[in-house]
Amino acid sequence: MPETARAKSNRVAQVTHQFSLIYSGTSELTEDLENALFEAGCADALLGVQNGEVFLDFRRKAPSFQVALTSAVMDVERAGVGLELVRVEPA
Repeated sequence: MPETARAKSNRVAQVTHQFSLIYSGTSELTEDLENALFEAGCADALLGVQNGEVFLDFRRKAPSFQVALTSAVMDVERAGVGLELVRVEPA
């Protein structure tokens, strides 16, 4: 098998998964919070506050929803901003 065909067969299809992570721990978006989340890997999320909770609307490419969700939660935790996951919602 030619090298290019072998490389293509080893790739896993990346699909864009859409979901929202809802967090407690703060009820306002600050520049420090936004920067920490961005630097931790959440550049693919839209941030907002609704009803006293922070939400991150993700559009994350991954081979499966589980991989997308797990990596997003880990990125938020890596930011070290003291948010606590309340729920996950479909986008």
